[in-house]
Amino acid sequence: MKSNLTLNYGLRYEISTPWYDTQNKLETLIPGVQSVVFPGAPLGYLVPGDPGVSRTLAPIRYNNFAPRFGFNYSPSSSDGILSKITGGPGNFTLRGGYGVFYTNIQDSTGFIEVGDAPYGLFYSSPVQPMLETPYIDRATGNNEGQRFPFAFPPTNVSKKNPDTTFPWSQVLPISGSALFDVKNVLPYVQSYYLGIQRSMGSRTVMSVNYVGNLGRKLITQEEANPGDAALCLSLRGSALAEGQTDCGPGLETSQYIKANGTVVNGTRVLGLAFASNPYMRTVAASNYNSLQATLQHSSKRYDFLLGYTYARSFDNASAQSDKTNVLNPQLSWGLSNFDVTHNFVGSYTVQLPFDLLTPSQQGVAAYIAKGWSVSGVTTLATGLPVTISENDDQSLTGTGADLPDYTPGHLITNKNPRSGLPYFNTDLFTQEPLGQFGTSRRRFFHGPGLNNTNLALLRKFDINEQMYVQFRAEAFNVFNHAQFKAPGQSDTSGGGLWNNQGVGGFGYVTAANDPRIMQVALKLYF
Repeated sequence: MKSNLTLNYGLRYEISTPWYDTQNKLETLIPGVQSVVFPGAPLGYLVPGDPGVSRTLAPIRYNNFAPRFGFNYSPSSSDGILSKITGGPGNFTLRGGYGVFYTNIQDSTGFIEVGDAPYGLFYSSPVQPMLETPYIDRATGNNEGQRFPFAFPPTNVSKKNPDTTFPWSQVLPISGSALFDVKNVLPYVQSYYLGIQRSMGSRTVMSVNYVGNLGRKLITQEEANPGDAALCLSLRGSALAEGQTDCGPGLETSQYIKANGTVVNGTRVLGLAFASNPYMRTVAASNYNSLQATLQHSSKRYDFLLGYTYARSFDNASAQSDKTNVLNPQLSWGLSNFDVTHNFVGSYTVQLPFDLLTPSQQGVAAYIAKGWSVSGVTTLATGLPVTISENDDQSLTGTGADLPDYTPGHLITNKNPRSGLPYFNTDLFTQEPLGQFGTSRRRFFHGPGLNNTNLALLRKFDINEQMYVQFRAEAFNVFNHAQFKAPGQSDTSGGGLWNNQGVGGFGYVTAANDPRIMQVALKLYF
């Protein structure tokens, strides 16, 4: 636009298809729709070729337009206060930009579905079984039936050639099968930034930037068949016929007989034909905001690059496998599992002045003294977030999204895991009431931070113009600083015993990254 102003703008258009299987061996769920390829399948369980189901399960979208805009401005004034701030022409730039960026659907969405009925059987007990008798329900003693060996359907099944003989009773209830939603679209992010860059002399440059983004339609897992907690609470005690087991945690896929003789086919919304099955859906969101600063210097004897980021990242699904609460997605909103609030990284190289100690530039001593350098990377960072979870299905929904109750208070109580005490105050977490989700956020505080330095001593020995030997002595975590990993993050007792679980349980740090590691090497370059 001008000699000191550049604009960059455009529009990207792309078509990215969801994954498909060459033999159409994929499955999805549309409640209320009957399969025509497998007419005996439970209502709602569909494969490619069924009504509303394309070969890619979700249809290919053709409306993915991604605008981009960016600018770079360098003031040209050489007089006045502005010039003193900017350093004069050529020493200061102001940059900014905005763009929409689509991403593809992960291919693991197809791999997860491999081997599910009717094209295989991955059996997952609908209720807790006994270890020694995996087909016997622990609570009721009911025999779920032997499922193997499995009989595969013909390879030429289609809408015009339906399979009416597949033994669906042998694979019901459908359980543990991930289902790709037919309404899925491409995930995308809106990214934006504004920053300045200023030279400070001929060898040093400083940059300060605001960087942010908004993620939308991100893929996550949501329970396709949640249980009705209120219904489960009503199926207890005198409401049931004599000899019936009360509805409780893990018993959503059980049949109940009321005192009046009414039969209730489980508490899950799809009935007894389905147990727990996760939808893979593009419904999650995220936001990220950061201040990013760097200082870079280069000279004959040393150079360095120092970077600092202050950032906050939030979402309700940090990855495809990160389950989102289908009944109340807001309860899953919290810190991203990769969030790092403060992150400082310094990289540097120093040419050692041994060569200055030799009076002559010739001879063996001079040859040995020259060419030595030390390089390193130092990282000081906030720890990763602690993910809180509860594994006892106290919510009676069977969604795997349970969280405990949390009472705000002094949370981080011990930053020295060697003391044998929990990292955070476990007394602040308690089991939530039966039939409810807890008040705790899934991720709202960070674990132990990082303080690490890697160093290398280097020397280059020239043999000729095309060949040289490099000596390297390296030390990782050179100061042997303990880099502790996250503490125990969930109640694994199965009974909601959040307190007093002992060393190694909830709240305790039990692992660390590597201690100091050293190595020496010779490298021949040619």
